[in-house]
Amino acid sequence: SNALFRKVTVEKTGTNAFTIKGEAQIFEANFSWIIEDGHNELQKGFEMTDAGAPEWGAFNFKVTAEKQRPNSTLMLVLFETSAKDGSRQHELGIVLE
Repeated sequence: SNALFRKVTVEKTGTNAFTIKGEAQIFEANFSWIIEDGHNELQKGFEMTDAGAPEWGAFNFKVTAEKQRPNSTLMLVLFETSAKDGSRQHELGIVLE
């Protein structure tokens, strides 16, 4: 967890499928995510929580990603996108197994 994300869990639901659950305290209840393998961005998207800051809103979403190399590690990164410059803020990296 970090300042904006807490209680984040990952459940592997298939060969390359995962369910991500947790809570976030995000302005306008909107956050982004990316799946990378240390070299490449494999998937990306955005999600909504059921409440915006200052409340902690719950989220629950599914992702699929396949390793491009067998010895790589899939990493899910949750983050808030800065309205000012589009940069990633408050990144939380989670290993997908």
